[in-house]
Amino acid sequence: GTVRFDGNAWKFMGGEGRGLFNDVQGFAFLPEGVLLGDGSGAAYLLTGTDVRPLSEGIPPANVFSAAAYKGKGLLGTGRGLFEYDGRWKQFPLPTSVAGAPVFALAAQGDRLVAGTANGLASSEAGTVKAMGTTDGLPAARVTAVALGPGYVAAGTARGVALIRGW
Repeated sequence: GTVRFDGNAWKFMGGEGRGLFNDVQGFAFLPEGVLLGDGSGAAYLLTGTDVRPLSEGIPPANVFSAAAYKGKGLLGTGRGLFEYDGRWKQFPLPTSVAGAPVFALAAQGDRLVAGTANGLASSEAGTVKAMGTTDGLPAARVTAVALGPGYVAAGTARGVALIRGW
């Protein structure tokens, strides 16, 4: 579960009617608090010591990753990418990766990159695109992503792909 260090001791944050969130798979820092996603498919917003479930609109699916993008929370799930705007809704991705499990997310400025079971997806300035093995990605399943100055790094079963100019 999730614990908090108060300077002297660790204190458990779940339970007590506020939800028990174990198996935290991803978290992201949002302006209003910390978004937490767990492996069982639950999402929570932690604000100070208050925990609020964010369940409206999210389908039953494992949560693998979380990110903050343009001030909103995103969750990568076993059924695709979801964005929170008062309720969860599917984030639009190219057909080749839409609805595929999203294992990793990285966001920087206006750019979002998602590592999925079917390759990479990118959203930037209203343009979404995908990259798969037919485009040179060493393996379809991408489980780690990072953004650097002018490149995307993608962790796959066949090593790390460093992609420039994409």
